[in-house]
Amino acid sequence: MNKDTANCMLEQDKKSKKDLIYLLSKTKLHAVKALQKCGLTPHDSQIFFFSILYAQMAEVICPQLRDRPKEAFLSEIISNSDIPKEAVAALTLIQTAIKKDIEPFLLLAPEFPYIICALYEIGFAEKKTLRKKHGAYYTPKEVADFMLSESLKLITPSSTITTLDPACGAGIFLISAIKKIPLHQIFGVDKDPLAIEVARLSLLLMALSLDSSYAKREIETLALLSRNIICGDAIISKSGNLWRQYFPDVTQDGGFSLIIGNPPYGISRDDKITPEDNVLMKKEYSYIRNGKINKYMAFMAKAFSLLREGGVCSLIVPNSWLGIKSGEKLREFFLNNSALHSISTFKTPVFEDPGLEAVVYTAIKGKPQKNIKISIFDSHYSFLRLHTFNATPALCLKRPGKTIPLIWADGLETALSSIHASTIPLSSTDSPFLPKIALQPYAAGKGEPPQSKEDVKNRIYDCNSRNGRNVYRFLKGADVLRYAVNFSGGYLKYGPWLADPQKLDYYTCQRIILREIINPPPYALNCAFTDKPYLYTKSILHIIGKTQDLPKEWFMGLLGILNSRLGSFIILFQGRKSQRRLFPKIVNEDLKSFPIPRNYKDALFSISKAFSESRAPSTLEQQRIDNAVFECYGIGLAGQNAIEEYFQNYKKALLKD
Repeated sequence: MNKDTANCMLEQDKKSKKDLIYLLSKTKLHAVKALQKCGLTPHDSQIFFFSILYAQMAEVICPQLRDRPKEAFLSEIISNSDIPKEAVAALTLIQTAIKKDIEPFLLLAPEFPYIICALYEIGFAEKKTLRKKHGAYYTPKEVADFMLSESLKLITPSSTITTLDPACGAGIFLISAIKKIPLHQIFGVDKDPLAIEVARLSLLLMALSLDSSYAKREIETLALLSRNIICGDAIISKSGNLWRQYFPDVTQDGGFSLIIGNPPYGISRDDKITPEDNVLMKKEYSYIRNGKINKYMAFMAKAFSLLREGGVCSLIVPNSWLGIKSGEKLREFFLNNSALHSISTFKTPVFEDPGLEAVVYTAIKGKPQKNIKISIFDSHYSFLRLHTFNATPALCLKRPGKTIPLIWADGLETALSSIHASTIPLSSTDSPFLPKIALQPYAAGKGEPPQSKEDVKNRIYDCNSRNGRNVYRFLKGADVLRYAVNFSGGYLKYGPWLADPQKLDYYTCQRIILREIINPPPYALNCAFTDKPYLYTKSILHIIGKTQDLPKEWFMGLLGILNSRLGSFIILFQGRKSQRRLFPKIVNEDLKSFPIPRNYKDALFSISKAFSESRAPSTLEQQRIDNAVFECYGIGLAGQNAIEEYFQNYKKALLKD
């Protein structure tokens, strides 16, 4: 499929989905209200609505189901069959409305079960606070099908491929699985009782569409779904072992053959993880926890532990786990076990939230992988591969923070070896420099006296002029240019009333300041030297001297390195958050591990002579700086060419066309 066709399909799918959501939302709203008036709880009202929708859709697929008594069917499919008498009339009216308004649309739908999943998604879309709290994002069926297909290629053919989604939601992965795996080998878990009901319905609907014989043994099938798709917490063991209790045959057999899904995302703030659960998770996942624990990382660890030997796990998760500090122990766990088989990401967003950049990773238990196949696709519709390479676990373990790269170029090994052989980290004891994050002016409850929420909202220490004591020029991130500071106005009153004021000396001494947000290659960083009194927040990082008497030439030489092509490559290649599509940035950990020449005294003096400190270098002067930096790091022509190829791959894979 070419790119234009894929984009056309994407637009058609968006329009169809928009029309469908409007119809379903309207009908569901009226249905739930009517059922609640008849004495049903909000939860039961939604379950009954899904049941009626299922019944109507099932008849489209299996005509033999049309003659059955409707109320009898409802009592079969719903465990609580005590329908108030007053609700019978409402049920009939709702069923008629579905038949009239929705069924004509459903007749055009190629795969009915996905409509059920879409309807469950509407509930989260309508309640953004609910989505934020649970960290739930709906997975496109194309991605679910892709993950399943790629995973099955890695499993030894067997008559029994037990498949689990540990956070199944409405069952998008389960209904993809049933296309290739028997129903009795499919399992799902979710904390949301309504999600479980929806998953059972969507899975049964897909079963009927694939094999109408399920209609003849519907009671048996419903019982199977009740056993295999259960309500529970997959990552926290509060009352015994969930897996031995509900899936004893699978656990006795060593675990699941395939675990696939899209786990919820959330950390232990904003009520995404309760304090009680946070305590339990810290204990259970201590071997992969590094700071605040995120739900999806716990799911990654749990899923791997539930696999049998040779089993495959494939989850779609935020790409931040490849580089953030809190993911270091998890990365180290997978890399030391040589468990990662592949990592795939997409140039265009997979989820509706453009700020959430996702990767699909696949891991295999008990079969060490020599290489990790890393691929970047154009979109989850076309699956056009833009960039691919093999990374070894050893390469990743050598990188600062054990980060996993998404971009590569042939010949980089030689350049990286030269860098590692001749450098020390910027934060090492032998280095004369100290990278630091900047002050934080505002935070409720911080400062002396403690700031109120209103103080934070109104930014009470910001000033429009420099009048008064302790008032200093206050830089924004955009004020930091390459080799220069362009003060745009704004002042801050400095003192203990700030949330995290830090020492004023840090903001008046010789230093290099860096804008947090980075540019596309070949010159990624905006860095400047200053010795003037400027205050700034964490949108600007700075590098100060460990002592006050460092030669200015050392700072200018370091500035030349950071603003060079090689400096840009180092940040883009090993940065924790530099391979994002949206707002790629540099963090202080990147500066701490930034390599500077071991013989930094001579190197920094040499590089500082390549340009004038009074103005930004010309194009020719920048070339001289680049060449001087390459020479100090021992990077020859082959290494330089590899870095240029890396820049091109970075642009092609991550930047907008």
